Amino acid sequence: MPYGKPLAHLREVVEIVRLVFTKGHTGELERYEGAYHRHDFSELQPPAPPLRTDIPIWIAALRAPLLALAAEIGDGVMGHAIWSVHWATKKMPSVIEKGLRRAGKERSDVEVNLWPIVAISNDRAEAIDDSRATVAFYAGITQYEEYFAAHGFRREAQALQEGVRRGDYVGVAHLVPNEMVETFVTCGRPDEVRRRIEPLWEAADSLCPVPAPYALPAEKIIAYSAAIASTFYG
Repeated sequence: MPYGKPLAHLREVVEIVRLVFTKGHTGELERYEGAYHRHDFSELQPPAPPLRTDIPIWIAALRAPLLALAAEIGDGVMGHAIWSVHWATKKMPSVIEKGLRRAGKERSDVEVNLWPIVAISNDRAEAIDDSRATVAFYAGITQYEEYFAAHGFRREAQALQEGVRRGDYVGVAHLVPNEMVETFVTCGRPDEVRRRIEPLWEAADSLCPVPAPYALPAEKIIAYSAAIASTFYG
């Protein structure tokens, strides 16, 4: 389907979802006329009243334009898992503030939730190698090139895009240097990983550390997930 302008499209989607939450049960919904969505609710049979109508909407974002929109119209902002610690703490807070100002909101009006990718292991070299394919997958997405370029990895991202276009990000994962892996994935012993992601609390209200799963066998994903659980929740 024609996609149009992603930000304007998403704004309409959020408006529609909120309309249904708040008025779907009252009989007040009639029509929605937007640039991308046109809906006729006139024959909708109102369901039973919901337990609550103020269901929070959280929006996930990678780059600044969508992040600002998320802060403006959302109840929560979810940072992309591939965000580096530097990006999350030094680049994105001002973007969030920009979106809040547009809506006349306070910082406390939105939850900022970050999903750092971590590879917790006493074998640092193995953790780095196991994370390489995950970085290759994201860096090979053409639309993400400017994000990786901002970290100094444009050439690597462009090389990885060739593999992704062939449907073979694993085949080009070896092109991801160790420095690039460690920019986007926090690898190392439990105490080291805790220390290195601690700065995220400067920007976040909540954290959800996740493993680097791409191209790993299930038993390794389970082991890295267990290490996350014991390191942060044990």
